[in-house]
Amino acid sequence: MAKKSIIKKLIKREPLTFSEKASLWLSVYFFIFWIFFLFLSNIIISFIIALIPVATLIILVKCKNRFLSSFVTVEKIKHMVQDATPTEMENIVADMYRRLGYRNVEVTQHSDDYGADVIMKRKKIKYVVQVKKYEKNNKIVREDIQKLQGAKEHYRTNGMKFVTTGFYTQPALDYAHRHRIETIDADELINLMYRSYKKGT
Repeated sequence: MAKKSIIKKLIKREPLTFSEKASLWLSVYFFIFWIFFLFLSNIIISFIIALIPVATLIILVKCKNRFLSSFVTVEKIKHMVQDATPTEMENIVADMYRRLGYRNVEVTQHSDDYGADVIMKRKKIKYVVQVKKYEKNNKIVREDIQKLQGAKEHYRTNGMKFVTTGFYTQPALDYAHRHRIETIDADELINLMYRSYKKGT
């Protein structure tokens, strides 16, 4: 009845008492608060609904990676390396370093690459990588590693890595050690690839 009398007074433009004014303002504030609450609730609900497919996608990708990694074995990696062509091997090594956390990993063009096959970064260090697909009984000699120096100068990198599916002669290892070139042979490559698959999950 009080609200009806207030409405009648407002229509007739009659003056309101203090209690009627207070009641009127409280009703207005409550109405505004209720509208704001509904608006905010809709925003929150819309935001949650929008996050559902994103969260679902992340979970599915994570589960997929774990599912696939469970089938990755050292033997399967060895067969993959053995069956890869030299060009495929460059991309396999590039993917490996991506999984290991390197950034801006790029496979170079085969023409005028100065011996570089992969360029990448980690933290503030830029690396040049040469990849050689060799049989295990073939060994990298010092002259092979020397070519990496030209690639370092051309691409203005700080670090150098030489990756092979074979092994190294002792003079090649000595040269690499003197010039701070990281050498990765067949066994180390397999271990790195296996670790990269596990890290990617």
